[in-house]
Amino acid sequence: MAFFFNNHLARELKSEKQAREELDRSKRALLNLMGDLEDRVKERTRELEETRQGLEARVKEKTADLELNRRAIMHMLKDLKGDVEKLRVVDKMKDEFLSIISHELRTPMAPLLDYINILKEGLVGDFSIEQKKIFEAMYRSARRELNLIDSLLDFSRLERGLFAPHKTRFSIKNLIRDLVENAQLAAKESGVSIKLGEFEEVEAEADENQISRVIAQLFDNALKFTSGGGKIEVSAQKTDHEIRVKIKDEGLGLAKENLEKVFDKFYQVDSGYSRDKGGMGLGLTICREIIKAHGGRIWAESLGLGQGSTFCFTLPLTSSPLSPPSADSFPSPSKMERGSQ
Repeated sequence: MAFFFNNHLARELKSEKQAREELDRSKRALLNLMGDLEDRVKERTRELEETRQGLEARVKEKTADLELNRRAIMHMLKDLKGDVEKLRVVDKMKDEFLSIISHELRTPMAPLLDYINILKEGLVGDFSIEQKKIFEAMYRSARRELNLIDSLLDFSRLERGLFAPHKTRFSIKNLIRDLVENAQLAAKESGVSIKLGEFEEVEAEADENQISRVIAQLFDNALKFTSGGGKIEVSAQKTDHEIRVKIKDEGLGLAKENLEKVFDKFYQVDSGYSRDKGGMGLGLTICREIIKAHGGRIWAESLGLGQGSTFCFTLPLTSSPLSPPSADSFPSPSKMERGSQ
């Protein structure tokens, strides 16, 4: 019995010893693991600190660059504002100069035209056929120069907003018939025929002088770019909300990329033919502004070079109050001899 008890006690003591040894080994392993983990945490913390310091340095550098850029942009905006202000002053001076010089150029042209007209009409004596031809050529050239001056004056008024449509009611058909009649002589000299197409009896409510100017300009363009034997057709129709006028020619036509550009100021189609015909590229710009002031639209259509062109414009059918014409309206081409713009 005692032997059995001692033997059992010895086994228990041995097990306890083994358990303590196992516990010591576990503690040492845990301490080693904690030490490794602490070293890794310290290393990672150091790396993060270095990264933070690097990011802070980069942020400071970028912030400094942004500040420099901001100051540069502010300086540029200040310079730009000054340049815009200078351009406004220069543009105003240009408009005033244009107006003054146009008036100064126009003043001697009117009596010059009268004197040439007296000569070509034979009111101061008989002249030979050759002399009359010279007077005719002089008159056409002087009229053309006067029309160019008038275009400058009109453009100057448009730029400065010095006129607005003064609406009256008038027959669009009668107006076009009168303008076609005025254009027949120039058309005959060019070997071009003008005919009236479809028309509806409709009264326009617009500034008659200004609309006359638009139609006359479109006739001039059609005559300018239509060769002998060609035809020009003008028509006018009414829809539910507008009057649409079309002037179609069999002339040079327009490339697709020029259909909108032709209405830009000083723009001319780049061709020797166009330059030979003269003009400053203001006629269609003035037409666009006139139609725009009436609340209408104007555009060009063409299938391409050599296919002729069609210029269209619309006037809205409205019932707005009418006002009498004023001195700011353009002169009516029906009251003066036509010429190239």
